Amino acid sequence: VAEALIRSGVGRLDAVDGDTVADSNINRQIVALTSTIGRYKAEVFSERAKDINPEAEVTAYNLFFNADTAQKFDFSAYDYVVDAVD
Repeated sequence: VAEALIRSGVGRLDAVDGDTVADSNINRQIVALTSTIGRYKAEVFSERAKDINPEAEVTAYNLFFNADTAQKFDFSAYDYVVDAVD
């Protein structure tokens, strides 16, 4: 979903994921490569998104969204929020 948004021209996107890439992700996640194992998925996606669209503003949040982290986000600043799992 996030990559499709970047490819369609979305100018600003925040990626939120506290997980790291594991070898078991390689068969189903676009950010999962042998070279990205152990890295935060949000950071890997941010780099990929900027390679696709250098003008896009992509912020990586290496955390899980939950009751403890919700205050870090000002939802009035977002047009859309997409919740997706792998």
